[in-house]
Amino acid sequence: MRVPLRFALLVACAACSQDAVTASEHDVVYGADDRQDVYAFGDAAWAARAQAFSAVVVDRTTLDVSDPDAIELPAGTLQQAFELCTGERFANQRAAGLCSATLIAPDLVLTAGQCIDTAACSTTAFVFDYAMTSATVPHPITSADVYPCAALVARAVTPTLDYAIVRLDRTVTGRVPAVIAPGTSPVALGRDLLVAGFPSGLPLKLAGDGAVRDPRAATTDYFVANLDTFGGGTGAGVFDARSKQLVGIAVRGAADYVAAGSCNRVNACPETGCRGQDVTYAFRATAALCQTTPASDLCKCGDATCDPAIGETTASCPTDCSSACGDGACNGDETQASCAADCGTCGNATCDGGETTGTCCLDCGCALAGEVCLANTCAPDPVPGDSCAATLALTPTGTQTVTGTTATASGDFVGSCGGEGSPDRVYAFTLAGEGAIDATVTGFDAVLYLRGACADPASELACDDDSGAGGAARIMATLPAGAYALVVDGFSDTSGSYTLTATFTCTDSDLDDRLVDLAPQVVERGRR
Repeated sequence: MRVPLRFALLVACAACSQDAVTASEHDVVYGADDRQDVYAFGDAAWAARAQAFSAVVVDRTTLDVSDPDAIELPAGTLQQAFELCTGERFANQRAAGLCSATLIAPDLVLTAGQCIDTAACSTTAFVFDYAMTSATVPHPITSADVYPCAALVARAVTPTLDYAIVRLDRTVTGRVPAVIAPGTSPVALGRDLLVAGFPSGLPLKLAGDGAVRDPRAATTDYFVANLDTFGGGTGAGVFDARSKQLVGIAVRGAADYVAAGSCNRVNACPETGCRGQDVTYAFRATAALCQTTPASDLCKCGDATCDPAIGETTASCPTDCSSACGDGACNGDETQASCAADCGTCGNATCDGGETTGTCCLDCGCALAGEVCLANTCAPDPVPGDSCAATLALTPTGTQTVTGTTATASGDFVGSCGGEGSPDRVYAFTLAGEGAIDATVTGFDAVLYLRGACADPASELACDDDSGAGGAARIMATLPAGAYALVVDGFSDTSGSYTLTATFTCTDSDLDDRLVDLAPQVVERGRR
């Protein structure tokens, strides 16, 4: 089976003496807060490029243009806007932006469709150089940095597509547009990402250490990633960290801040936890543009002619110009193994000379027991449940939300219907009385099995590969009171992020004749 990954999880269980409850995970910073001001970002060359092509979306009627050499964006501080608790980052910076945008052609910017429509165009402007030059000094903004909206040339706002391409009132000079990744292929699972935007309306922030959690390869409408973005970051450009090419537009996330008594704090989440950030594929927007404006230079990459006159190079358009090792872009067929000059060597599955667990755990692994390599950084496994001695808990009450990944786990279990050689996670729960379970796992080619005793394979009560809707692994059973273990595993050496849905309901002796008693069984349907 191949089930599209979802990062929202529903787990439901009602114990006979307890009421149903609902819990969900809505976090916006994944792991460490990676947001940096331009001047503080580690890659100075990339930071300069990003500042040049990133624009904040504002209501132009609010701009103070009395001095064309010192345009002001009147706004309060982040602290004032969100009543932040003491110690929150960037609290004293102003929060003037509404959304984020990226320059993709001399007179076109790309943003989210939810950020602008035709009616709003006349009052919207795109402002460049809204950034900090030091901890306290903002970059000056002049009238040359302010570009009103002239027209919308492509826009979509649906549950799965969210983009807008805006034509500016004049050609932008002195700035090099971002390069959109050519082609229509999905991003790779685990691919490292960068994001450039204006989170919560702040001056430009750059964040690395993002990664693709679900490419949604079957639909290529949007992908899911763990990016540190906020409301004002809607429309922010998302870039392949290796090629520095624009692959998407940040469009949906979770609540930015959570209450902490009388003030608010940034939501925080494990690297592999919570729902992730939805990112519309950038090529979806350019494809819409090319349907109505085929003469646009953006539409010429892919016409089988390498045209330097419009900026096509081996770096910007390998589809037409092929790729060349040494051109500064890791693209085409280039890999860490074939072109270290463009792609580096970290990630080529070999711990090369100079690489260490500290600089490239992707290749060299992690030195400490219990640590895993996340975004090329060794850290404690954020999702335990690797063994019966360290199980994850399912509360047998109401409806819960649980997500996870087996990608960083070890392979400790095997079920009768699969799991050989695959990493796994184990969940434990205890029923105070007789109850029925209906559990489903989606997200990758998973198997699901239930044991009466965690460490005893002979206690397996049910095992399923893909009997659920859409090929999901599913177990349904009636259970007596007692302790149980539910294992999420992979079929035939597979792993990945998953969504586990389990519903527990109370039963009693009067319902026995309407429920299917659990007997040792193996369910495997539709295996290719």
